[in-house]
Amino acid sequence: MHTIRVSGDIDFRRINETRQLLLKNLTDSDGLVVDMSDVYRIDSAGLAGLVEVLQAARVSGRSFRLSKVRDGVMRVIRFARLEKVFFDAEKDGRIPSEGFRAVA
Repeated sequence: MHTIRVSGDIDFRRINETRQLLLKNLTDSDGLVVDMSDVYRIDSAGLAGLVEVLQAARVSGRSFRLSKVRDGVMRVIRFARLEKVFFDAEKDGRIPSEGFRAVA
């Protein structure tokens, strides 16, 4: 399993290169962990890119997880109502959102 550290914003300006990097590393391994500790901002294009990589992982039978997701990024995921997508995947052991604090 490869670990890839992504840094900077995951937004419409960078999502193509980020998505290609993740898909290539996913193809070259049995799974991928994306270290999000240096990602401070994500937009809808970035979210769409992560969902695309998640779908590619599922289709190919590989694992895909996000780790060290910052609270600000989790707020955007919640706002976009994609939290359930990531938590449904977590039940498979594919995307545990490490660093996420549960909302009471």
